[in-house]
Amino acid sequence: MSDFPNTLEVQILLNLERELREFDRGNSNCLICRWFSSKGVENPRNENKVFSKSFRFIGKDSNPCYTGPGLLVYPSSTPNSKAYIGSFGGGKRSGEGARINGQQIFIGNYRMDEKNGAGQTWLINSQQGKVNVFKGAYKMGVRDGDCFLRDGDHEFNGSIVDGLYDGFCKIKYKTGDYFEGNFVQGQMQGSALIRYRNGDQFNGELQSNEMTGSGRYLWSSQLN
Repeated sequence: MSDFPNTLEVQILLNLERELREFDRGNSNCLICRWFSSKGVENPRNENKVFSKSFRFIGKDSNPCYTGPGLLVYPSSTPNSKAYIGSFGGGKRSGEGARINGQQIFIGNYRMDEKNGAGQTWLINSQQGKVNVFKGAYKMGVRDGDCFLRDGDHEFNGSIVDGLYDGFCKIKYKTGDYFEGNFVQGQMQGSALIRYRNGDQFNGELQSNEMTGSGRYLWSSQLN
């Protein structure tokens, strides 16, 4: 999938504790100051009146309906492990931004504090390095559209509607099985091809995740 983006926003999130310390020391060359300068804000400052006192916010002013670039650090038992840097509108995350939440970074678009539009999620603490685990689109916080998704069980390429697999897709399961076919509201439905880890193969019709109607099941011995 896509290469991990090494943007200024991502560098700040990955080194947030250090960059906040440099910002507090008044280092005008720290990454936080450089990022705000790139957005036309030369003297960013702590403006905690914008949000709850348990949040740390750096921006250009303390307007409760803050609009502009900002850095928001969320309360967390692990210092600086949850934060957002990007665009705000009317006191909410709106526009392009990047969000770190523990071991994941999301980079994409927001609207009224919800993920909305194109976005990607990366697992950043992995034995395999930085792993792209989602690439696709959201509709007000819910995955919706053509997507790539990887988790501990499978790798999905296809269509998602209102958070459910819906439409044509290809799925590689961790078990070694492979599925290619259609989903309807989260269930396998219609014509499909299934290749099993043991070499068996099914090509036919599915209904509610079950083989039904016409189809052909071939054992691995028949395929060799």
